[in-house]
Amino acid sequence: MVPFTGRSKETTVIKNKPTPLGFKVWVIAQQGYFLQCLWHVKASSYKAVIVELPILKPYGKTGKLRTEIPLNNTQSVVVHLLNKPSTQTYHVFTDNLFSSPQLFRLLRQLGHGATGTARPNCGISTEMKQIKETGKAPNGIALQYNEVIQIAWKDSGIVLFLSTVLGGAPHERTPKKRKLPAKKGTKAEARRLQQVFNGDSFKMIPIPTVAAQYNDEMNHVDRGDQIRYPMYLPVLNDAQLPTTGLVGLSGRQPPSHILTPGQDTSEPLETAIEPDDTQAMSPRMTSEEVEALKCEMHTELRRLVKTIESPHAKALRDSLLLIFNRIEAVEKGNMKLDSNKKALQKYMEDLTSMHQTTTLDSHEKY
Repeated sequence: MVPFTGRSKETTVIKNKPTPLGFKVWVIAQQGYFLQCLWHVKASSYKAVIVELPILKPYGKTGKLRTEIPLNNTQSVVVHLLNKPSTQTYHVFTDNLFSSPQLFRLLRQLGHGATGTARPNCGISTEMKQIKETGKAPNGIALQYNEVIQIAWKDSGIVLFLSTVLGGAPHERTPKKRKLPAKKGTKAEARRLQQVFNGDSFKMIPIPTVAAQYNDEMNHVDRGDQIRYPMYLPVLNDAQLPTTGLVGLSGRQPPSHILTPGQDTSEPLETAIEPDDTQAMSPRMTSEEVEALKCEMHTELRRLVKTIESPHAKALRDSLLLIFNRIEAVEKGNMKLDSNKKALQKYMEDLTSMHQTTTLDSHEKY
């Protein structure tokens, strides 16, 4: 969701979301980077994708043969996003909003693998629906139905998975660090948790590989949503840096006439001190702090002149001297402020003493 509270016919409202109002964008992401996007537009141009059934199946009262089944618009988004990138093979991870056996079967035909959680009404088998309703299932039962593997796994509750890549065999397990659930459930479940965790808050537990890989790969969109906002870093634009992928640095730029190591020394140095910069530097620095800063800068200047042996040493020294001139201007401004402050304090003291004298005289007359 791209937040937007202005007037537009294309904004969408999704309650109970971090960004409930704004533009809705469908994205396909990898390692936190958005590969492709598709704007959610009312009366959108992308249409439902038709899936051909490999097995003819009669339906309805007349017993006609169903040869194809359309995906809904939400499931069609996955197909349209995968058709945009280059012709590579992807392993797609989706949540239960998109997952269905028909979609995964179509992705398999297109050469893509797919894994995701499923809802009971997405077209899964009757046995899986019963497992979800009763809440009782073996640990990682798997059924293969028309090229799509359906897996039921009981975590804190029953979780249904669909996959065309991963299976739910007993030996397909991955150790994962799991936290002791706060909700213990029934007495039997609490007793079982006590046996497994043995008083520990965390435990390495082997869980089905399909669940472990799903948890690892389903957060790429969230990562991309976190890093798509600009990050404000310190100013490094004027220094020569190695190419490390550091792009889009922003912040307050230093004055153009102050040279930094690596700049061209052919440009003349400006010696004028702008009043705006002096005013910007003056407010919250005392004279003691300015004096300490000046001593530190003089020491650093002497060290640089002795250690740096390059054509940039003179330019760097002149730049630092320009900074010292700025500091002296700030120091003079602070001294003027201190003198004005002392004069104001003396005036207030004289005014207070005069008021006290007048009060005593009035009492004596009374």
